[in-house]
Formats: sequence, structure tokens, C-alpha cells
Amino acid sequence: GLTDLLNAVKGAMSSEDRQVIDFFLGQKAALDSKQNPSPEDLVATCHALTSVRALIMAGLNSGLRNDAPDAALAMRQRWRLAEVKAEDYAFVLLSRLDNALEQQGGGGALLNAHDLAWAPVLGGLVLGLRHLGLGGLAPAEAMAIEAELTSWQKEGNFRERDNALRCAHLHAG
Repeated sequence: GLTDLLNAVKGAMSSEDRQVIDFFLGQKAALDSKQNPSPEDLVATCHALTSVRALIMAGLNSGLRNDAPDAALAMRQRWRLAEVKAEDYAFVLLSRLDNALEQQGGGGALLNAHDLAWAPVLGGLVLGLRHLGLGGLAPAEAMAIEAELTSWQKEGNFRERDNALRCAHLHAG
């Protein structure tokens, strides 16, 4: 699985990058040990995974020489498989986040909620956009929407009509 692949590829990484992977693996283990993780737990684990996937993508973007040895080609295959598994797991986490938020009342519970209640919702949206961008699906547009969400989150006051319309525009866009 993902854990085994990450452990296999981290030997070819810098110690700083290995720390990022180890942090994610710790987050994943903690999440896996919980019966009903909170939305915040799911967002935190997805955030750590996003960092790992970005590292892997950066490594894959470096390319290989045409005369690369078989061992290098095999390692690149493991990196690519780790990236695919990381993408799959990201969307599993985002699905679990959606389910956890629905169990807490979904959008209706947010209507009169404090701004902090929106953090996992917006965090999940931003992380989903980052994964779409990492996958090559309209990265410029994903970054623009992420910037809009970040700006909106800083403003707060999510119960105000204008902010509700901004969210509806992003959703429909």
C-alpha cells in the first residue's frame, strides 16, 4: 500500500524530505487508530499528504537520462506508483471529510455557525483543489480559486449575504 511505497522511496530523498514523509505516516497512523476521526483530523492528515505528494511530483518532474540504469527506472516506477496511491488516498480522505461533515449536520449546521466551524470545509476545498492542480487539471484555475477561498476565509463573516454569494459563485463556477 501507500505506506510501503513511501517507505521504499524515502531512502532516495533528502533527510528533510524524509521528515515530511515520516510526519505524514505518523498522521496517517494516528488517524487510522481513531474510530470516528474529527473533520480537523482528516484535514490535518490530508494536508500532510498533500505535502508528500508535492515532494513526489517534484522528484518525478526532474526526469531521467535516456541511458538510466534499470535500478533508476525501477525506483522511478515506485515513485510514480507512490504518487498515484497518494492521489487515491487524498480523495479517500476528502470523501471521509465530506461524510464527517454531513454527520455533523452538513451545510445546514454551518448557517449560523461560528466562523471557525468553516475551517474544515474550506480546508478540504483548498486541499482538493491542490490535488487537482498537482494532477495537472487546470492548475492555474485551481490556484485562482484557492486564492479566492483563502481571501474569503481571512475575511470571515460567512453568514453575510455577500460571502454566501461568493461561495455559491465558486461552487457554480
